[in-house]
Amino acid sequence: MTDGMNELLEGLQKGNIRSLARLISKIENDDPQKDEILKTIYKSTGKARIIGVTGSPGAGKSSLVDSITAYLRKKGDTVGIIAVDPTSPFSGGALLGDRIRMQQHAVDRGVYIRSMGTRGSLGGLARTTKEAVKLVDAFGYDWVIIETVGVGQAELDVMHVADTTLVVMNPGAGDSIQTIKAGIMEIADIFVVNKCDLPGADRVVAEIGQMLDLQKGHTEWRPPVVKVSTLDDRGLNDLMDSIEAHWGYLKADGRLEKNRGSMARKETLEIVDYRWRGMVDRHLHYAGQASEIINMAASGIKDPYTAAGEILSQVLADSGQGEDSTAEKGGDIMAILESALQELNGVEEKGGMSEYRSYLHGQAYGLATALKVLFPGPGNYGEKAAMAVRPVITEHSCHCGDDH
Repeated sequence: MTDGMNELLEGLQKGNIRSLARLISKIENDDPQKDEILKTIYKSTGKARIIGVTGSPGAGKSSLVDSITAYLRKKGDTVGIIAVDPTSPFSGGALLGDRIRMQQHAVDRGVYIRSMGTRGSLGGLARTTKEAVKLVDAFGYDWVIIETVGVGQAELDVMHVADTTLVVMNPGAGDSIQTIKAGIMEIADIFVVNKCDLPGADRVVAEIGQMLDLQKGHTEWRPPVVKVSTLDDRGLNDLMDSIEAHWGYLKADGRLEKNRGSMARKETLEIVDYRWRGMVDRHLHYAGQASEIINMAASGIKDPYTAAGEILSQVLADSGQGEDSTAEKGGDIMAILESALQELNGVEEKGGMSEYRSYLHGQAYGLATALKVLFPGPGNYGEKAAMAVRPVITEHSCHCGDDH
């Protein structure tokens, strides 16, 4: 890893909040050193208690997280909050407004609030939420609270990250049929009926209880149903008692270790899937047999099932035979690029000829462009080259890249 990245990791270990924030940003932006960052901090994770808070839009999730955080801070515990907001499918922007309801903690050094946009990810979380949780955990916070986007009935990703999942409901959100639909109602470790000062709260509690009666015998843990009002913190002590009770249940008979092991297994397979899809995308990016096959599927010459099987076979064959030599070529080009950049820095320091400086600048830019085309995707030579050449593009006066 680079010296700058090592400094950030050292800052994380020393409790530097800016290092934590910058590392999360690098993870979100698929930095080429992302995997090395996560490998380095992995042994420092697993100490925090992770709470997931999910529910429909307007259920009061942010206000509930704010109240829980205030309760924990009074006990002296530190809290990291990952608040996920939806990204617009049209503009690509996100308001990141969950933190607006947590202003009382804005200057509290014992609370860290990080907002994340979903960036098109489904399931209620951002694609990098799990990695952000690991960094906050490694930083040393006692609790990590994940607030999902407003969800429907099938956004269940939080259950694969949190130790305890709170499903937040409120009066007037639907009839009794809503409580027996599959999906989000089945992932709750604790049901929270928020805004219990409104009419109908007791009816919601009763309907959830009836649903749980139907599931009796299917699980050892029966999720408690807790009425809460964040206006006056009514029921907050009962909620925290339920969270503690669930933690005790998890600690008994090794359930916590078993659950976290299942999460690690699922995450490993997700990483394999992500990298495999990256390999397929690279084959489809440039001319070759795989791209020809998918074009035949698009034109109706091949059915999608046959085409998919042939693409997979092609990718497997290429990865077994030609990938090593291709990677070796990429390494050679990268070495030439690094040599050109080193020479360019030397010329800059000595005040060398502007023509030679422009030549080196153009060479570096051309090599980086070639690597980006040949090795696209996160973590590959193309991205490494782009990162290496960025200071050249921004700091030097040559205009060789204008036509590109």
